[in-house]
Amino acid sequence: MNPNDLIEQRRAEINKKKKATYSVANNQTKLVKKLLVKEMKTRFRVATDVETIQQLIAELEPETTIKCVSNCFDSPSILKVFNPETIKSVYISTWAMTEQGILLLKSLSDANVRVKCMLDTTHSYKWVFQSGAYSLLSANVEFKFTENHSKFQLFEFTDGTYITIVGSMNLSNIPRWENMDFTSNPETYWFYRNFMDEVINEQTTQQRKLF
Repeated sequence: MNPNDLIEQRRAEINKKKKATYSVANNQTKLVKKLLVKEMKTRFRVATDVETIQQLIAELEPETTIKCVSNCFDSPSILKVFNPETIKSVYISTWAMTEQGILLLKSLSDANVRVKCMLDTTHSYKWVFQSGAYSLLSANVEFKFTENHSKFQLFEFTDGTYITIVGSMNLSNIPRWENMDFTSNPETYWFYRNFMDEVINEQTTQQRKLF
């Protein structure tokens, strides 16, 4: 290959990278605008959701579990229930998430809450990158992509208490019945937290996954 051909090839590679970078940045801008519109459209629903969840949390006594089957609130709304200033960390495992979930993860990370999120490779991986969600969140949110269908939310508070929410719901709007367990038991929290930490650190063996 002559020098001129090499120069043209290099220029083509640079232009291709520029277009890819622009595409992600442009998608991120579109995503932010979409999130703001989504927030406005769902404000009344979210307010209703938060009130319902707050009532459940208020009934949750130490070392107890509340079992719930519902189609009246969306999973991302749970993240709105707590004051970010009272939260030390949030761990979320989900198969998929919607724009509302992305928006609330950003609000937590902007409030300096430690956020870790485990997502499925087959469903979420491509969308999270192409939509601009990863570049929007990755500076403050730690992501782990793996073969995942487990669904839970783990809250560690600055006062040393914990709340674990386990159920069938993804971090998404819920158009159907979903089951959830709300528990304040520290052992339950650390069961899921240790599992997720090991997956993130790639230390989990097939046998240890069974716990």
